[in-house]
Amino acid sequence: MKRSTPLTRNIGAKVKYYRKLRGLSQKQLAAQLQEVLSALLPQRREAAADFARQLEEELRQLGFSEQVRVIPDFMPQEVWPGLMDEKVRILWARPHG
Repeated sequence: MKRSTPLTRNIGAKVKYYRKLRGLSQKQLAAQLQEVLSALLPQRREAAADFARQLEEELRQLGFSEQVRVIPDFMPQEVWPGLMDEKVRILWARPHG
């Protein structure tokens, strides 16, 4: 992840300050944050599935086929050095014919 904007530099400074305040190495902080992200993942996946069902219904009401499907697709992504999360994208499919 190679970004260098005032916002990311500011966040980086705040993270560094927090780590020093708590006496954590970057690796220790990443491990703690990874636990939090991992704990939230099932809820995020459930929310994405609910969103997909609602979006399918909206598409049907707009005249799409009853077979239209909306699929949340999760892909691993490094969000901070040593910290992995999953980025979600929405795929949709409709039958041909």
